[in-house]
Amino acid sequence: MSYIYDILLNFNTKYYDFFEWNKNDEITHIKKIPIFKTTSEDFLKIKLNTVKFSENLLNLIENKTEIFKKNYTSKLKYSFLLSDGKDVFALKLNKEGLTTQKSSLLIEESEDIIKLLKLTKGTMFNYSIINSDIKNQFETRYEIEKKQEILKFLENTYKQNDSKKLSYLCLECFGQNETDIDIAYEKLKKEINEPNENFHKIINFFKLIIQK
Repeated sequence: MSYIYDILLNFNTKYYDFFEWNKNDEITHIKKIPIFKTTSEDFLKIKLNTVKFSENLLNLIENKTEIFKKNYTSKLKYSFLLSDGKDVFALKLNKEGLTTQKSSLLIEESEDIIKLLKLTKGTMFNYSIINSDIKNQFETRYEIEKKQEILKFLENTYKQNDSKKLSYLCLECFGQNETDIDIAYEKLKKEINEPNENFHKIINFFKLIIQK
């Protein structure tokens, strides 16, 4: 098993490219982490989906990843890097072998690793796809976080039984009032979860409320 040393990772439940890292993210300074090379087909499936790996892999990588802390070194129980020779990313798994978090790498570190892997043989992985993450793969981090923020405001408005605001939003989005607060809430929530031209109307409405 090969290892990579001294790199930075930014683990999140959703994969973000390095240029979407935020200054408030918790960056992990890796001292040592296992790396495997696989086919481009398997690489993309694992990167774009929630997958479950075999117990054999868990046993192989258990406590092999070390991270720098202020005054000591700690370990991640199940973590590794995966590459197809063209790209590379990091994964965290739970004790059942499910992917829980992923991280891109800084571009310079990614390029250095890919160069090191040129003569490395590939590994066959035993895994199964549990859930597809492809639907939201092309949304930016800003779009995802903005959607979550607006959904929260919409839910609070619904819980406060503010039918006037919800009815007004329905009029703006659909051209008709909706007096049933439950129906109004569900219709607006759908518009946020499936963004279209009404999505920005809803965002702008809640921006005005927040500024007041």
